[in-house]
Amino acid sequence: MNAVEVQLASKEFPGALVPYPGDTEFRDLASGPDIFVYRLRGMPHGQNVLVVPLSSATTLPGGAQLTQLPVARFRPAICSLIERHLPRLLPEGLGLVSKRFSLERVKRNEDLLELALRRASIPRPTSLLGVSKHMRTRMQLRTEFIRGRGPGLVMTIQFSVASAVDGSLANLVDRGVHVDGLRTSYEEEVGYVVSVCGNEVVVETEEGESTWPSDAVAVAGSSDAVRRIFESALTDSEREAYHAAEAQEVAARTSGQAYIERLRAAAGWLSQQETLSIGDALSFKFGGLIPLPERGRDSAVSQLDGIRFCFSRDRTALDTIPSRGLESHGPSDGDTFDRKEPNLLVVYPDGHRAAAEGLMRSIRDGLPRSRAFARGFVSTFRLSRLQLRFLAVPLDGAADPGAVYLRALTETFDPSLKPDAAIVLLRDQDSDLPDSINPYVATKAWLLSQGIASQEIRLSKARETPNNLQYILQDLCVALYAKLGGSPWTVLPSTPLAREVVVGVAYSESSARFRERKRYMGIATVFSSDGTYILGASSPQCGYDEYPAVLADTVGRTMRRLAADQSWSRGDLVRLVFHMGKPLTRQDISTLKRVATSELVDGVEFETAFLNIRQRSPFVLADPSQTGRRQWVDTLDGRFGQANVGAGVPGRGVVVDLGRSRRLLCVTGPQQLKREGGAHPAPLLIDLHRDSSYTELHSLTRQVFQFTGLSWKSVRPISEPVTLSYPRLIARLVSRLSTHDAWSPDLINTHLLRSRWFL
Repeated sequence: MNAVEVQLASKEFPGALVPYPGDTEFRDLASGPDIFVYRLRGMPHGQNVLVVPLSSATTLPGGAQLTQLPVARFRPAICSLIERHLPRLLPEGLGLVSKRFSLERVKRNEDLLELALRRASIPRPTSLLGVSKHMRTRMQLRTEFIRGRGPGLVMTIQFSVASAVDGSLANLVDRGVHVDGLRTSYEEEVGYVVSVCGNEVVVETEEGESTWPSDAVAVAGSSDAVRRIFESALTDSEREAYHAAEAQEVAARTSGQAYIERLRAAAGWLSQQETLSIGDALSFKFGGLIPLPERGRDSAVSQLDGIRFCFSRDRTALDTIPSRGLESHGPSDGDTFDRKEPNLLVVYPDGHRAAAEGLMRSIRDGLPRSRAFARGFVSTFRLSRLQLRFLAVPLDGAADPGAVYLRALTETFDPSLKPDAAIVLLRDQDSDLPDSINPYVATKAWLLSQGIASQEIRLSKARETPNNLQYILQDLCVALYAKLGGSPWTVLPSTPLAREVVVGVAYSESSARFRERKRYMGIATVFSSDGTYILGASSPQCGYDEYPAVLADTVGRTMRRLAADQSWSRGDLVRLVFHMGKPLTRQDISTLKRVATSELVDGVEFETAFLNIRQRSPFVLADPSQTGRRQWVDTLDGRFGQANVGAGVPGRGVVVDLGRSRRLLCVTGPQQLKREGGAHPAPLLIDLHRDSSYTELHSLTRQVFQFTGLSWKSVRPISEPVTLSYPRLIARLVSRLSTHDAWSPDLINTHLLRSRWFL
């Protein structure tokens, strides 16, 4: 693990428990230089504040009596105590800075931007002065249970790149940098740029709009700010060369075995420090990296079996590779799919008829002698034929391409000849246009409003070489079949006694930048235990504080519809498994459980499991014995070729036991890496909520793993289960579409309820 053990010198520490004195008194008490206070959650009201004196001269509040307290009972408080004092305990030259819930160190003596410019042989332009990039080390103290080791304190170590922009906002304006929307600060206040007028800048702050002097406003070193500065400072070819050079510099520090060496160096330095003491209260030192042996009765590490994909309703046609299974058996619903002669509308920019016809010929018939797409859409998915209708869009000189696409569609649309789906070809230069005039948004919004799913593709992709086009079309056709209402494949589940329904819960935010202004849209997608997509539903937009209640209402309506569709009746046992990407409070979980169960069919017995699944967590796993795999990937020099990737990366399906309710699950192994020198992939962190009535975490973890292989956006597995990726795709797309006048969501929750229109 990317963590070192924190070894305490004693199992006890001096402290006292006192009642909470009130907000003002608590802040005053916490500001004392020789005292540590910590508010305890879930403790009796009379003793819910922990007070730790840091010297023998410290006066305890209210005449409290000092006693020796067990560390095991107060590990989170001990983590907070160490985290607060660690920057002053370690050497000052280390530059350790306290952040919210973590400690950070930025290596200022090594500017990655300068190194990359030299590697690319690009002289540093004056417009890049003040911009820098450095390696950042982030450390976080935690209390964790690891099977075979028990509970204890650990400190995780993570590496990333930190960008900095020195100088004022006025400097960027003078350089011609587009600054609207950039995050800025002025006199400890944070804001986002609305507009610049002369020497003043209008910003959106937490309190509303303010006007600041532009020459005194600092710019945050965000990726967006750095990208805009680069666009104004370097030519297209220079930027391409720079990014390839930077990727090589970062890979040399954080990819493969370089990552393990850097991790070992950081952990080794910490373990070499002498015992550290926080006043008279606590002494500790750091151990080495935490090893996770794969063998042994109490090993924390296990390996899940590979996923078995199903290509028939009776689950006899099986394969471990989706693309191979499709070739051999056809789709899982091939015998029941009722659109054997789908009618497709092909929309293309006028003047590109040859590209449109060539693309559709390749989709229909396949690419002869190709490895991945030789049979084509019709043969692979066991269809009879494709019926095609072409529509040209005249775009010459159009200032609003989206409006031109819409006009062409609306003027020729005949409801009696409604297509089953549409293929829309787009010019590359139109893809980055604002949503208000973007043809992707316009066509998708209007077509979905008519109950028609669409598949967009850029002209440059349609004209790729056969070697690249085969993989593009392979994924496109899987998504197209799913948009037509088909099921390319399912998975072979462990057979539960209960009817098992898996509900994915996600959300989307509006572009408002401050918490109280954000608007959320809750999404629920529903699957059976074998991964069959049953239906999806979205809630209306709502305020941040309203989100849990609105989401619960959405889930309740979804469950009622499902109960009617599946004829749940008295005596049935139904297991509801919720996959959530956003942690909910215990009260929110209780509300969700209530509306999903007790308000439904009388006499139905329910079991519930609530899983919070996080892609971003402090944990990374490394396998020093893994030497990597040579395969075709995007190489560091910006090309596509063979390279060794995945050195040090654990295999897909590795699970680490972090106690009764937590698991780490590796979903990206060496075989799934598609880029040379990429960051070391992090595992999913799976948390089982304490109010779950079904608690078989091994079975639930395997189900999460299986659902990472069920994305019909591609034939390859993804880095999160479809229960989360599907609602996230829906939420993001609906957030974009809802800004366009052509959008109407009415048919999404009726005609397209079971279509994967969002892929």
